Amino acid sequence: LLLAEGQHYLPDVSQPSVFAYASDQVIFYVICAILTVFFRHAYHRRLRDLRRMGLTLAQRTDELESRTAELGRAQSVANIGSWTYDIPTNHLELSPAARQIMRCEHADVFHFEGYVRLFHPEEQGTVARAWQAALAGAEFDEEHRIGTGDDVRWIRQIAETARSTDGTPQSMVGTMQDVTERKLAQLALSESEKRYRVMTEWSPDSILVHARGTILYAN
Repeated sequence: LLLAEGQHYLPDVSQPSVFAYASDQVIFYVICAILTVFFRHAYHRRLRDLRRMGLTLAQRTDELESRTAELGRAQSVANIGSWTYDIPTNHLELSPAARQIMRCEHADVFHFEGYVRLFHPEEQGTVARAWQAALAGAEFDEEHRIGTGDDVRWIRQIAETARSTDGTPQSMVGTMQDVTERKLAQLALSESEKRYRVMTEWSPDSILVHARGTILYAN
């Protein structure tokens, strides 16, 4: 185009008048001003939306933290803890109350193998088998011992397994409760019943238990 214009191959173009040139400039600056005002208002509107979203998020975060703290206090009062297990990553996370029950306050995330080692040595195999059975679809409602020596306690765990659409286990959610007092009472009652039965069976006297003419027991 420059070469053609230099060789005068292009037709002459009349220059616009000063009024037309000024009108174009005015229109251009008016459009720029309108766009500037529009983008400025849009920017400030977006900032207000972000501030409002930030305040809402902060309020919800405070509410969540408050409810989490209340749940932790409730679990501590009831002596009930909870845990979640992510199966693909093999990460098990315990709530503060659960860590207190398991006597492992300084750690909140375990691999499954480390979690099993928290149980009594004689219970570790049983826990592992019950866990694998739960992953295969069995119900998980177990009572096992933890601790050693004079600090042996009993805990009850109830868990539920979440699965993907193809049936693959993805996660487990469970609760645990220290049931040592109840378990010891059951064991004491069972031992007392055993002693009473032995005494009854080997008594030299005849012992007969009946109700409404039906014999219920005879030694």
